[in-house]
Amino acid sequence: MTAELSIKPIYFGRRSVCMSKKFTMCMLPLLILSLTLVLPSTNCQGAENSENPYTGVLSAVTNMYHPERFPDIYLVTQPNCLFTSRSSYEKIQNGEKPSTVASHGSVWNYDTDVPIIFYGKGIKKGYLGGEANLVDIAPTLAYLTGVQRPSAARGRVLHEILEPESATWNSEERPKVVVLFSLDQGRTDYLSVFEDAFSFLKQNIIAQGAFFTQGRITYAKTATAVSHSSVGTGTIPGIHGVLGNNVMLSDGSFPLTINDGNATDYGHGDLSPHNLLAATLADELDRRYNNQSIVLSSSSYARAAIGVAGHGAWYDDSDYTYAGADKDIVFSCNRYSGLPYTNTDYYHLPDYLKTENNPDIHIKNWLKKYYGLDVESTPWTHDLTLTDSGPYSASDDPVGHASAVFPWNEAYSFSHALTDEDEAEPHTLQRYQDYDPDMTVLSKKYYNTSVSPFLDLWNNDLNLMIMEKENVGQDNIPDFTFFHIKSLDIVGHNYGVYSGEIYNYMFFADYMIRKVIKWLDHNVGQGNYTCVFFSDHGANNVITNGTWIVKEDVTEAMEAKFGASVLRESAGDQIWLDTEVMKQANVSSEDVATWMEENFDWVMRAYTKKEVSGETETVTCTCSDGDDCCFISSAFGESGAELRILVFLVLTLTAIMIYLIFTGIGRRAITDAHGKK
Repeated sequence: MTAELSIKPIYFGRRSVCMSKKFTMCMLPLLILSLTLVLPSTNCQGAENSENPYTGVLSAVTNMYHPERFPDIYLVTQPNCLFTSRSSYEKIQNGEKPSTVASHGSVWNYDTDVPIIFYGKGIKKGYLGGEANLVDIAPTLAYLTGVQRPSAARGRVLHEILEPESATWNSEERPKVVVLFSLDQGRTDYLSVFEDAFSFLKQNIIAQGAFFTQGRITYAKTATAVSHSSVGTGTIPGIHGVLGNNVMLSDGSFPLTINDGNATDYGHGDLSPHNLLAATLADELDRRYNNQSIVLSSSSYARAAIGVAGHGAWYDDSDYTYAGADKDIVFSCNRYSGLPYTNTDYYHLPDYLKTENNPDIHIKNWLKKYYGLDVESTPWTHDLTLTDSGPYSASDDPVGHASAVFPWNEAYSFSHALTDEDEAEPHTLQRYQDYDPDMTVLSKKYYNTSVSPFLDLWNNDLNLMIMEKENVGQDNIPDFTFFHIKSLDIVGHNYGVYSGEIYNYMFFADYMIRKVIKWLDHNVGQGNYTCVFFSDHGANNVITNGTWIVKEDVTEAMEAKFGASVLRESAGDQIWLDTEVMKQANVSSEDVATWMEENFDWVMRAYTKKEVSGETETVTCTCSDGDDCCFISSAFGESGAELRILVFLVLTLTAIMIYLIFTGIGRRAITDAHGKK
């Protein structure tokens, strides 16, 4: 069907007025002037809109701005760039496989386009399309559960997917539990490229729920800690304070986001919520229901579990009066020791998850008992399938995907060990399950289970055990649970987007989702719970079509130009400078930013802290002939879009009034309307 454009006459009273030469001649000068104000200049090399044809980059960086934690320089790299170490780069040059094949963290679509799916109570069935952001999840769930949305939330309630009756629910009608699933590094196109993968998710969840095909991340750092904190709090990084997997503190330290100063190596951290500066939905549930809501959150990466769940017993908001924060069940499935652990200062680990009470809790024992998988002797291979004989089994069919053929009929194969035979069994000191700041690192024997589907399979089962033993969803007080399908990310990093390992992993992940839904249907009841599926970021392969950025090369070039130790700290795209060295060199952060843009092809834009905070003047623009052609852009800036539109409307209306006066149509229209009868 071809769309046709029709031009209708303009009516004043009873007469129709058609466009004429007089009208055109009269309006043309003012219309040209107004359009000049509205449209950004296209030949300005220094203007934001001309240097960056992709919209939203500056706003994405601005959403990262926190006055104490934002870096001195924030780098926006060109697409398909990845920071790596010199040792890893040397492996690449020698034809060896690097430890990281794919990665994320940028402002580009392959990182910021993510699936957002709602399913269950209060959700319209079959909704497909539309745009939503990760920060919209918490406000929407707060609306459904009848609690105040987190105090710092910037997201919106997604009313377009909610059943109308949810607006008038009483306490007995609300969801008995909300369940969040993070498909870590789950690109939106995974759901279409791999046609037969995630079949349960697509046929039972998406088909009966609401799928935002334009899921978005609206901030620049697409990383695990950042996005999970945004999901939990419903706000941007510049407000919740988590600007990366590490965070720059006012004392100059740069710890993991879950470390307040006492962390040890190998990912243990100390499971502290201190660096998360905003309340989460789980915090609000505790406050609203006087700690009667059951809050459960776990992951092999504690920065995700804490970012979603919140502060536990440390949550103390003087604006609220309630019974006091409690110790929620928040823990990490330690990928080194193979045991769950937590920090009991803020969180709770039930006794039935402690190895002295239940030896089967260890990942090695659990997988062997319930899946027949001996992780010490059996590798993860392309054709490996398992039988689930555990208490939460969802099917008697084999779990996995044995065909080892992509949907486009290309075969693949792989074999990866699940334990490191060179590593000893973790010493008793490492097998702790309560945080001990004096614990020393002794072994990482079970780490490889996290580079496979099987650590998540174990973690998934532990969550179901807790839900059953804690009676989740058995009363009218909404409970909160978080499942993290984390190894989708780890496998992607190690083997790449669209790899055979990623494809194989998806079938295990789909089974994990199926197990949880089956448990909910059986124990809570269909129509009594609400689920949200999301990804914290996407990823892209750099090894095949990208640029490697060697961090040591960047540091050495900066120090050669501006002095030794000018770089105080770096997280790749986030740079903190040493102010004393800068003073001695008589240079500013603006000088360093300009130099980086001029000397590194992979830098698309280097934003300074002052620039992002708005402390500097608007950008000046230089045309190719050296003249100042961007006086309009400089006057209004990017934030002046609304003013330019207003000017356009005023000038357009002025042009119309002038036309009416010159042609006499206004007078005749009034005469027709009020004179003749």
